[in-house]
Amino acid sequence: MYSTSLLVADQRHHALFALNTAEPTRGEPAPYVVAEDSVLAEHAGMLQLPDHRIAYLDDAAGELRILTHDGSGRLHLKHRVSVAIPGEHLAVSPDGAWVGVGTGFGAEFSATTDQITLVHLYPGGHDAPRGYRVRTRPGEHGIALSTEGLWLRHREPGAVQYIPFTEITQAGPHVPQVHGVTSTHVGNAAHGEAFDPHTETFYTATENGLESFRVRTAEDGAVEILPQPKIDWAAGEGARAFFLRCRPAHRQLATTLRAGGENPRQWHEWPNWVFTYDLDTGHVTTADVGPGLVFRCAQTPTALAVTRVHPDGDELVVFNSSDLSLRGRWALPGMDRAPRPGHEPWDDADRRAIAAHPNREEVAVSRGGHGQVHLVDVSRPGTELKTVQFPSPLRDGGHLGWFDDRSPTREFDTVGR
Repeated sequence: MYSTSLLVADQRHHALFALNTAEPTRGEPAPYVVAEDSVLAEHAGMLQLPDHRIAYLDDAAGELRILTHDGSGRLHLKHRVSVAIPGEHLAVSPDGAWVGVGTGFGAEFSATTDQITLVHLYPGGHDAPRGYRVRTRPGEHGIALSTEGLWLRHREPGAVQYIPFTEITQAGPHVPQVHGVTSTHVGNAAHGEAFDPHTETFYTATENGLESFRVRTAEDGAVEILPQPKIDWAAGEGARAFFLRCRPAHRQLATTLRAGGENPRQWHEWPNWVFTYDLDTGHVTTADVGPGLVFRCAQTPTALAVTRVHPDGDELVVFNSSDLSLRGRWALPGMDRAPRPGHEPWDDADRRAIAAHPNREEVAVSRGGHGQVHLVDVSRPGTELKTVQFPSPLRDGGHLGWFDDRSPTREFDTVGR
């Protein structure tokens, strides 16, 4: 029996719910509680592990939590591992053996921690996971993992750091300092990471463009970081990305671009684009989304989807991922506490989260403050929204993730979203 689950987190309400969506959205899935008194670290998001388990960070308990399906197809908590918090980024190695946890600012506006955590998922075979906590540099640590080491992205001043797993596991207890190797050939305001396991390339989104790095190991074992050619964002003036998604099997990296962020109270005028990068050919494609508030994108097998929040009406916008031609726009019911022009969009306002089914042309969109998630068949324009009501309001839009046991491991983005 396979399981397909839509995970819905209400981090403000301290709850995690799920829908079993093994059947298409014409059915009537009912939400159930996966965890109570659990605060999902929204920025780190949810992470599909190659063995089809699901990981997330509990930012109140200070734990990496790993979920698995039981015999009925429902998710339940399998493991809890102590990690450094506030949890900001979450990633898994391509072979599924290691998980990395990067920390961030939390409720502060300056760096307060220099700790990161590396978790071995299968120590001694199939024992409970084992965590290693070490120190690097204070800041907001973007993170990605190769099969042999951990990539960190630092901001202001910008730097990229590569630390072999062995340096971390052999460092000992009491949160020791680790160093690895560092390159400062990167923008100061990097934000957003991805890793391509086929080419062992680490990507980060900066104010300068899409920047990438590889490591070279000499015969004597010395490791060196090699910066790769930078890719321009190829959109309007001032456009840049703040996160990245990677689909290794499709050889595509995707993101959303935004300009005008220096004027947050004019968010309804911000121009936005979607952006794809062919990991093999280097070909870049962009398409205009329209003005307003656009956050993360989601990828179905053939589409790239975003939500656009705007005073004139919110919408789900879907592009064909092959060439970013517009597939369709779906009007979304408004939110009572939507962002207001003249105020910053995250100032006492609700927003929307988005997720896509990994194997079907379906997208889920939240309606923040109303406790609703809309399920949309995006295979063709004009399909109706199906609305599922949840027992909590989903303030800030909550957070969504859609997972399918049938997805081959090579399909997975190794960085949490």
